Amino acid sequence: MHERIKQIIENEGLSVRKFEEIISCSNGVIAKVLKKQTDISVKVLISIKENFPQYSAEWLLTGEGDMYKDCCSSKAESDTGNIEQRLIEIEKKQEIRDKEMESIMKTLEKISSELEERNKKHHSLCG
Repeated sequence: MHERIKQIIENEGLSVRKFEEIISCSNGVIAKVLKKQTDISVKVLISIKENFPQYSAEWLLTGEGDMYKDCCSSKAESDTGNIEQRLIEIEKKQEIRDKEMESIMKTLEKISSELEERNKKHHSLCG
């Protein structure tokens, strides 16, 4: 199964990390699976199936049968569009998190400066 997951990642032109993001996996989970350091959970398999429906479940689980489900090309195009849309949504969420983190860091710097000023005033009054 490890090789089939690797094949899906390669076929979709994704990095392992991007694949993990799409299937809502923690960072490094799929990397460990591919290195055969851990087994894959049912939850992860279900997420792969839900996010990459163009691949046959039988092929994914057993290696038997065709890699792709029988489907018309318009469905495959639709699935590709859905994946691209999800990637865009993930990137937007990451940008929002980055901006929030930047704001938090600025606030912490401001608080730190204010505390430093108070300490200086306190030492000048006491010392």
